Amino acid sequence: MKNSTVWVVDDDAGVRTYLSDLLAMRGYGVSCFDSGEQFLRRLSNGVPPSLLLLDIRMPRACGLDVLAEMNRTGARVPSIVLSADKQIPTVVQAMRLGALDYLVKPVEEVDLEMP
Repeated sequence: MKNSTVWVVDDDAGVRTYLSDLLAMRGYGVSCFDSGEQFLRRLSNGVPPSLLLLDIRMPRACGLDVLAEMNRTGARVPSIVLSADKQIPTVVQAMRLGALDYLVKPVEEVDLEMP
């Protein structure tokens, strides 16, 4: 995935910094967003990322809302959901909305290993 871009959407600045630093050290281009609304605005105005790391629990537009909106608009962005929420219905809903994977926070470096 060299020259690939990863967009991180999380309302927690510490999580954004951790993921951004980790991914940048691995050679990925990284952009961070602190809300689902901010991400959706950027998505509608440009080239989509190679991968989206998306928090579920955020104020206003949660990660499930973001996935639903991408489905509604036909945006095809491979997405991995990150959340402290381990409830099976939330996991199932995220997967039905198109998430490729669902990782439980705190996310460790090994959880994000990509070939």
